[in-house]
Amino acid sequence: MAFLDSLQKNLTSVGKQAADKAKEVADFTVKTTQLRTEKQKLEECYARIGKRFYEATKDIPAEEDLVDFNEVEARLVAMKALEDEIQQLKGKKPCPNCGAMVEEDSQFCSHCGSSI
Repeated sequence: MAFLDSLQKNLTSVGKQAADKAKEVADFTVKTTQLRTEKQKLEECYARIGKRFYEATKDIPAEEDLVDFNEVEARLVAMKALEDEIQQLKGKKPCPNCGAMVEEDSQFCSHCGSSI
């Protein structure tokens, strides 16, 4: 009987240790996920601040910001060109009046009504 009692105590102890370790791992996972989320939200906040700063000062940037501002402008131009190419691949073209994308064979712009 003492053997079975000892075995039961050992199994209970091992089970408790396994449960404690599982809780530890779960807590670690939750905390690292929360940290990652906080870092992502911080980066998004920085990006919003940066975009507002850029918009407010793009016409007269400080000299130390000029390189970055020029890069932003170059990337915006490149993105617009890629977006236009994608639209062309989809069979669309920009309206010469308002710039809205319309079907390639359209006679009139569905946004502004201009003749194409």
